[in-house]
Amino acid sequence: MLDIAVEILSDDDKRYIREKCRNYEIVGIPQIFVLDPEARTISVWNHGLVEVKDLALANGTTIAGETIWQEFERRMNA
Repeated sequence: MLDIAVEILSDDDKRYIREKCRNYEIVGIPQIFVLDPEARTISVWNHGLVEVKDLALANGTTIAGETIWQEFERRMNA
């Protein structure tokens, strides 16, 4: 069983993201995150998308949104 699902949006995904999140929830994935690199937003699925600043994982780890976007930029420019 998966503990987490992370969707990284592209133009094609925006129409289907809520459906994907609902499906993840139905199969029992407890944490679902959506990252939008264009808008630099992070959302968590809680029966709907709620924008958050950081990823707060169930194991108590928090990953700062700024860290995510810095790493994203680093990898895109590598």
